[in-house]
Amino acid sequence: MIFAKLYEVQKHVTLDRHNYGIDWFVMSDKFYKALPPDLLKVVTDAAQVACNEERKANRTFTTNGNKTLAEKGVTVYTPTAAEMAQFRAAAQPPVIEFLKTKIDPKLIEGIQTAVKDADKK
Repeated sequence: MIFAKLYEVQKHVTLDRHNYGIDWFVMSDKFYKALPPDLLKVVTDAAQVACNEERKANRTFTTNGNKTLAEKGVTVYTPTAAEMAQFRAAAQPPVIEFLKTKIDPKLIEGIQTAVKDADKK
């Protein structure tokens, strides 16, 4: 919202966490598997460091971004736990059914289990 200056036209935002901004680390599987072991380790380690730094930057940007939006006159609303549960109950079933037509349902189940485990922490 900030980089695109959407605060100029959008005066309300709800932090529903429906999307987590991520960056992708992508390369050819053929190229990756052809790397010698020392370079394979360098690439793999660098990808992990980049992943951790991106997550840290994302959290920092979200915190600072919400403050900036408020300073620009945007009302920033954080739903309650009950509202988030209601949102999930309405939004997840149709999305999951759609995803099951595109990817292996076992992968979806694995992701859901990982999310539940993470929520417990």
